[in-house]
Amino acid sequence: MSVIFAIKQGDTVYMGADTQTTISRNGSHTGKEFFTDAQNHYEGNYKIIKLSNGVLIGYTGEAFFGQRMLVHSEWFDDVPKEGLSKRYIVEKVLPKLFETFKNEGLIDLDSGEIEMDLSMLIAYKDKLIRFDRNFDIVDVDRYGVVGSGQIFGLPSMIDTKFDARSAIIEALRISAGYDLYVDAPFTLIDTKLLEFEIAEG
Repeated sequence: MSVIFAIKQGDTVYMGADTQTTISRNGSHTGKEFFTDAQNHYEGNYKIIKLSNGVLIGYTGEAFFGQRMLVHSEWFDDVPKEGLSKRYIVEKVLPKLFETFKNEGLIDLDSGEIEMDLSMLIAYKDKLIRFDRNFDIVDVDRYGVVGSGQIFGLPSMIDTKFDARSAIIEALRISAGYDLYVDAPFTLIDTKLLEFEIAEG
């Protein structure tokens, strides 16, 4: 599991994620590892994906869902210049995502509820959209969060006098302090500079 926090401030969206991933063997949790050690320190392992056109996708859930988003970055190739919108995600991205995931057996169609083990925050320029595991798609006005431990970190992110970057780090630190599946170090990025930064816990 993981947690992603995001804040819209002015014409920029700031996003941060933890780097812990749970290691599973035959359905059992056997330990954890981090995506920022010397062996795994490359952007393809981060829980925030940066596409070539500046779209940021922060995801929680099974890693292979996030990897599919990276493989199918062409789903976001024709993002309008004015930015992302709920309509664009629903009309352009959702049909391709659903068909691809269904064909690969990644969506549960037998439980009576259609869902996937993936939740996302999608940002581009000053736009932020939340895409939930049950395919709810919501425009985010200011604060966005998905993942484990969000109930611990979100209040601190909202009730703060920090700048956006510092508020996200504080929210991540609090989440890591209370949730077993969240831990430092943290990856940070924003839609203006589009450069990853690593912050310690």
